[in-house]
Amino acid sequence: MKKLPKKFLGTKSGKKEVKPQPQKSPKISRSITEILNTNWGVVLVSFVCGILLMAIGMTSIQMVDKLDELKRLQQAREDLIKQEQYWQQVVTKYPDYRDGHFTLALLAYQLGEKSVARKELAAVLAIDPDFTQAQGLSSRLGK
Repeated sequence: MKKLPKKFLGTKSGKKEVKPQPQKSPKISRSITEILNTNWGVVLVSFVCGILLMAIGMTSIQMVDKLDELKRLQQAREDLIKQEQYWQQVVTKYPDYRDGHFTLALLAYQLGEKSVARKELAAVLAIDPDFTQAQGLSSRLGK
């Protein structure tokens, strides 16, 4: 009798031996790893990394611009405060100086101190009730 090849022979018990097959990962993860293992995968990953680096760079530039703008605004505010202090000294020395009170009202308005601006405008209008610029700022502030 002629011998059969091993693949046609079963185990000793007569049953065919079943080889365990390796587990496959889900299709989506297989496709990602397969893409990454190709040259196009490397190109794709490099492209995505390049886009991310460009976005980070552009955001950094915008942040630097915003920081410069903030520094400029802080310096302008400090300048307004120094001017306000100067004019406060002038008005203390010359209490009937209409333009001094008006300048203080304008500076207070620019600094967002509306109650101080109203107080100074009241002083201006007490000195000169017909001062049209003070009346205009007063109407802008609202009473």
